[in-house]
Amino acid sequence: MEQEESPYLLIRYKKNCTINKAIIDKDSYENHKSEMLENFPKYKIMDKKEDFLILTFTTDKKIEKNLKNTTLILHTSGTTGDQKAVKLSYKNLLHNSKGIIKTLGITEEDIGLLIITPQYAFGNSIINSHILAGSSIKLGNPFFPSELVKEIQEDTTIVYGTPNLPRLIEKGKKNKDKLNGAPRLFAFAGDKPTLRLLEILKTNYPLQKIAMMYGQTEATARVCCKISVHPKDLIDDIGPPLPGVRVKLVNSEGEEPTPGKTGEIWVSGPNIMEGYVLEEKTKDKIERGWLKTKDLGIKSKEGRVRIIGRMDNIINLNGRKVIPGEIEKMIESIKNIKKALVFKADGRVGPIIFSAVIKEENVSEIKLTKKIIALCKKKLPSYFIPKKIEFVSSFQTTKNGKISRRETQKALLNEVMRCKICGIGNNVPGVSIDNKNICNLCKAYTPTSKSKLLLKKKEIQKIYRESHQKAKYDFVLALSGGKDSSYSLNLLRKKFPESRILAITIDDGFLSKTAKRNCEYMCKKNLADHKIYKIGGKKFNSLLRELVKKEIFPKMAMVRASNLSTICSAIAKQKTILEAIKNKSRIVVFGWTNGQSFNPIVPLKKNFILWNSKILRSQIRHLKNKEIVEDLIINKKQLNKLDYRIFMFHPLLFENYTEKGLISRLTTVGWKIPPEKDANTSNCELNAFSTFIHKKIHGFNPYAKEISGLVRAEIITKEEGLKKIKDPLSKEIIIKAAKRLGLKSEIKDLK
Repeated sequence: MEQEESPYLLIRYKKNCTINKAIIDKDSYENHKSEMLENFPKYKIMDKKEDFLILTFTTDKKIEKNLKNTTLILHTSGTTGDQKAVKLSYKNLLHNSKGIIKTLGITEEDIGLLIITPQYAFGNSIINSHILAGSSIKLGNPFFPSELVKEIQEDTTIVYGTPNLPRLIEKGKKNKDKLNGAPRLFAFAGDKPTLRLLEILKTNYPLQKIAMMYGQTEATARVCCKISVHPKDLIDDIGPPLPGVRVKLVNSEGEEPTPGKTGEIWVSGPNIMEGYVLEEKTKDKIERGWLKTKDLGIKSKEGRVRIIGRMDNIINLNGRKVIPGEIEKMIESIKNIKKALVFKADGRVGPIIFSAVIKEENVSEIKLTKKIIALCKKKLPSYFIPKKIEFVSSFQTTKNGKISRRETQKALLNEVMRCKICGIGNNVPGVSIDNKNICNLCKAYTPTSKSKLLLKKKEIQKIYRESHQKAKYDFVLALSGGKDSSYSLNLLRKKFPESRILAITIDDGFLSKTAKRNCEYMCKKNLADHKIYKIGGKKFNSLLRELVKKEIFPKMAMVRASNLSTICSAIAKQKTILEAIKNKSRIVVFGWTNGQSFNPIVPLKKNFILWNSKILRSQIRHLKNKEIVEDLIINKKQLNKLDYRIFMFHPLLFENYTEKGLISRLTTVGWKIPPEKDANTSNCELNAFSTFIHKKIHGFNPYAKEISGLVRAEIITKEEGLKKIKDPLSKEIIIKAAKRLGLKSEIKDLK
């Protein structure tokens, strides 16, 4: 489980004052009351609405001094380096929003659909613009293409998306017909879609206009915009500046270059930031009111500016300057190539140009390689031609979905940097390492306060007292026989001696003998009833085989566990909650650690459970044997019996322990360490195989993020964490699982 972000958003609402305003929904307020008291002791509730509260509070005057004219702080995406905190004023935000409204012609009749995270510049600027125009804005979910297409078709007039949007639409539509629904405009920002992607969009929406928007966070999001019905018109230049914004090119001599020559793009206007929060970084970015973008451009005789790359990305190859963007554009013009990145790499006799390419499925790599070399030889200087081409499934991305060139290069060239605190590598998506070798997860980590834990303890005790004797079971626990769930069961009996406990075990056919023994023994030892659900068999194995070759889960799941582990844990979660509903139990228990969650008690609303089930159904809908899983998913009829709130409880989060200490305590009471375990397998013989497949496809250990969380929580040491990540997997267990699944071909390169 990903660590949750704080549920309240702080917004300055009066210029140059220390009073701030927060809007928070009532449930989140109750759950985070202690945290707010700790961080903002002077807050007051100013207004109560039906579903939310409006609070005010005062901030530290030292903080205010640096933020004198600041209305909003946004972080840059960090595609080429570390993220920077940008200070934006009311004037910046207002001018930029007005410019976007005028350029896109936004009126109060418009309904926008934003398919990008709102906490970065592009998303934030669009929300501001629609609010200022008096129009509506809604958020779209890119993880469910069919739902996304429905949203676009219903009442949306402007769609704001990333370059991948055309593919999502193609994937989400139900038939091959042109859609041509409600939208009048599709607007893109960030990474520029290729001509091929724009043509895919036009096959579905032939009459709609497309807006290509260029900008930077430091320029309050948008600088230029070009709008056209024809994709070819949108590829070459960035279009005219927004009203009140000026753009020019400056060469290395500090002069404007002649047409056709290269220069850095500089921007001026009331949209330029106040500066960075770390003020010493501002002086290198702004010169006499002009923002230096570090984007390289060429201006035509007609005054049109075309971006050719980033100054940060220029490759110095034996004294010659190579611009990766020119090579990438050439490669991406080839049919069946989705995206390309170009880097400098070490060759056998010196530095070479290396290209990483994402291609369409079922297309020959050999044929594409020949096409790339032939086209580059025809169109580019000899030293621009890639000497090595590697086809990959994906590139590393930043938090807001933009491709991170730096992290991709390190991952592809095996330059894995590791955090000096937790040991996680930057080959894991969403992880970045700064120049001090500290990862973004460690920088953001704050241990749960003792006062909050105390409040949470009182909360679970209160829930237990209220529900005790009113249901057949006080707790319904997911039990795998592994150390964490077994110790959680032991804790329940110790902390709640009078409680009635039901343990649920899912046997998918790969549950180890020792795990089965531990489940039975721990239930007997702790006086818990035990139910085992057997779901293994030929059909389930067939479904697992499909999951080895299909990516059905979103990227956020990919960094938490492998495909096979995700489906198994989803089934366990569904069955545990369903048993709680059947038995009128209010508390479901999971053996999650600090590496998987930071909140020991999570309320599960009826709508949330239904939404979760709906998501799982949507994810498995294309699997041939989906009915095996569908029969295990909670449905609406079963939820109708739920007339109370269920709570998800993680007892381990209350404990101050080390992994070694936990195992020692468990073995003392009779729990057995599985003899067949390796660093990734303790209770399920499928784990090692699924981890092997995940590492083979994605290039990183699927449990790396969870393991790093255990290190931060001091449950294991950094050295123990690295051992878990790096230690070789058990060949014996991998081969055994592959044979049972009929997937011996998938492990032919097992070393």
